[in-house]
Amino acid sequence: FARSTPMMVTSFTDASFDLLGFSAQSLAHCDAVGEGGIHSITETARRLGARRIVALGNSMGASMALHLSAMLGFETVLALTPQYSVNPAVVPDERRWSYFRNRIEQFHFDRIDGLTPERSRYVIVHGDGPGELDHALRFPQLPGLAHFILPGMDHQLAVTLKARGVLRPLVRAVIEGRGPRIRRLIEAQGGLFRSAYDTARQERPGLEAIR
Repeated sequence: FARSTPMMVTSFTDASFDLLGFSAQSLAHCDAVGEGGIHSITETARRLGARRIVALGNSMGASMALHLSAMLGFETVLALTPQYSVNPAVVPDERRWSYFRNRIEQFHFDRIDGLTPERSRYVIVHGDGPGELDHALRFPQLPGLAHFILPGMDHQLAVTLKARGVLRPLVRAVIEGRGPRIRRLIEAQGGLFRSAYDTARQERPGLEAIR
């Protein structure tokens, strides 16, 4: 995603927000970031008169989009490689991003829970590369939640999809609410629904190691 464009207006009544992940100016577990992000989104939506809000996020930005969906009632969330939690007590096998995790004094967003698929549409996409399944397989399996796993992809999944010319049409399909097209785009890259991936892993142990 283009970090210089945190919000794009797709029509006079639609607003889509690109939520950043770990960075010096955007650490999701800081009080100011959470409060400021909520105010920024609600104020922008009010100013535009937006009737629907779509949140797009990558990595920790995807996690933040999922957390905020319960608070702000996003119509749709596209979450690419979201962390289930950055709290070592919740995901003890996670060894990445230690520089950022060590700076968090209190985990205000401990783990992904409280999703509301009866109110918001969720499209969650993970790879199964190193460290990814530690998060992906902890996500709840809920009716109405579209969770895909792309075998052979790692945390740079968004970069890979962009290089393949898939990211832009995927984002557009999510904003437009075109569920069948979302599925076709992801399945064309080898993606599986989470339930199908779990079945494949049981039938073919070590599936996540296949490249």
